[in-house]
Amino acid sequence: MKNFLSKALVAAGGSALLLLAGACQKTPPAPTVTISAGSATESSITFSIEAADAYWVSYMVLPYYEKAPATDEVLSDGVKAELAGMDITVEGLDPGMEYFVYAAAESSYGVSEARASIQTEGESYYVVESTQTNAWYYGRQESGYDMFLLQLSDVECEPYNLRPQDAGQYIRFYLVTEPLEGSEKENPVLATGTYTCGTPGEEAPGTFFVTTDGSGYPSSFAYGPSSNLEEWMGVLINSGEITVENEDGVYTVRARITIADGENSPVIGYSCSEIITEDLSDGLRHMYYDVTDMEFDSFGATITSSSNNPEVDTWSASGVACPVDEYGFITGAGYVMNFSLYPPSQENGKYEIEGTYTPSEDFAPYTYYPGYVYSNPILGTMGAGTYMAYYGEDLTAQFFGLVVDGEINITRDGETYHVEAYDLTTSKGYNISFSYDGPLSPIYDYRFGSSSTAAPATVKVPFGAGKVEYSLSEPWTPAI
Repeated sequence: MKNFLSKALVAAGGSALLLLAGACQKTPPAPTVTISAGSATESSITFSIEAADAYWVSYMVLPYYEKAPATDEVLSDGVKAELAGMDITVEGLDPGMEYFVYAAAESSYGVSEARASIQTEGESYYVVESTQTNAWYYGRQESGYDMFLLQLSDVECEPYNLRPQDAGQYIRFYLVTEPLEGSEKENPVLATGTYTCGTPGEEAPGTFFVTTDGSGYPSSFAYGPSSNLEEWMGVLINSGEITVENEDGVYTVRARITIADGENSPVIGYSCSEIITEDLSDGLRHMYYDVTDMEFDSFGATITSSSNNPEVDTWSASGVACPVDEYGFITGAGYVMNFSLYPPSQENGKYEIEGTYTPSEDFAPYTYYPGYVYSNPILGTMGAGTYMAYYGEDLTAQFFGLVVDGEINITRDGETYHVEAYDLTTSKGYNISFSYDGPLSPIYDYRFGSSSTAAPATVKVPFGAGKVEYSLSEPWTPAI
């Protein structure tokens, strides 16, 4: 019995010693990596990378304006390097440019990363690191191909005409693509791929428009020292290429061009952001944003008897949310909501329009006509039916939201009308919601001959939203 216990204790002690020895083992250290900068020329940089306690090390070299890669991206997509710190030379770089070297090392016990900055020698190129990137779809051209405008700018520009608001620079391309069809044409997105400089008059898919005299669609580079647009200058592009990549809605755009400034100066453009492609193929600039919780200052209408259905009246109504003068005319930026409502036909002087209105093209009672595009040689291209328009400070209609779905509810308490909508949807899939509480003013009733005004004409609404006084095919361009 004693021997058995002794053996058991020895065995237990041995196990305890083994466990204690295991507890004293140290976890190997995580890897370390360092970068040492070396020399530089106009087109190359030299550096060394040294890693310790690592299985391998990788590196990437990117210009300063490109997005920094994640550590796992450097490890998976980078160039493998020796662990011992040998010199590495990267060639084919741009002069006068700051480059970042990103290095990452990995072992079973972790990863580590390092970054170093090295600048090449020489005079630097123009670089447009885009903070605002715009894409417009123009649709089918006479050539049978489609066209997009793509602009990279490092200055804020007016969204409806791309007019710069401060000092800066931009690159503008007119990209030629294969024709879009079906659902792609209804909801166009910027086409990816590599575009090269086209031959004037012979552009084809995969190229961008160029001209020698600034006519047509001149892809160009422009710069200005201030917000004074008279000081801005434009230069035509005469060679180069641009690549457009899209990953989960985030576009990476890289451009490398030369310009016709007498010296063929190089220009580099870069953008990494989400890009909403605006569809201008129908001649109308649509709203690509939601307008919610809008409160109208007034709500008036012009009333006529319907020529399409004698059972309804036609109410061309407008809700106004912008400043007006004493005569009722718009004096500043804001929104106007235009409605084509069809309440049941009523006697002269009666304005009982309470009810819920839904979209229809049949002119049935308690419906509204959906928004659509209307073109007129005098008024230009504009929204019609039921739509929202935004007016800029120049008092021109800049954006339109054509309403195609949702309910409009109207209730009444004496002379106070409550008009509201919370689920209106535009033709581009954006939402509009609004409300109004107050009298109907002004009312111009033409159902029975000359107009009778049912309320003081305190607001003269420009029914129809007015003329669009800019050309959709010619955004603002400085002298070239």
